[in-house]
Amino acid sequence: TYIDLTSATNLMPALYPEQVKPYYVFDVYDPSSVDTDSLSTSYAAIFSSNLSNSFTAKTTSVEVQLQIFNYTSSSNKWLYLRLSDGSGTEWSSGMSGGGYGTGTRNTERNINYADETDKQTINMSWYLSGLSVGVSYTVNPYAKTSGVYNYIYAGGNYPACILRVINI
Repeated sequence: TYIDLTSATNLMPALYPEQVKPYYVFDVYDPSSVDTDSLSTSYAAIFSSNLSNSFTAKTTSVEVQLQIFNYTSSSNKWLYLRLSDGSGTEWSSGMSGGGYGTGTRNTERNINYADETDKQTINMSWYLSGLSVGVSYTVNPYAKTSGVYNYIYAGGNYPACILRVINI
């Protein structure tokens, strides 16, 4: 077999498509000027659902990774993150592209406790299992806080917010 190495489409995807493209989703939210979400005690889609994505499962489990910048300007605040389906329902029980019936446990997590004014990049991962091959799923990251003066930032002088869904 001969491969035309001058063509990017002929290089490897036809032979090993999953090894060449390990991501179902690789999405970056990095506006030119800073975007700030002031978190509340109720879950809300981060950055107006700019990172909501759908994928078709090729395996029965995936890893979802989220990188986000958290800025807390007062002490004793929790940052909570979760995944939601296409309608904003917690992912494991969501029926609009969510994981209802997959056996994946609830995705709501206590992520970071700010004991003072803290500014840091948060990296979070979820393991979603029991997926059905060929079925489309939606992941939409949501955030909330335990009190006021807790924010997430992206763009401008702050790091990009990145969402990845990884084939495992």
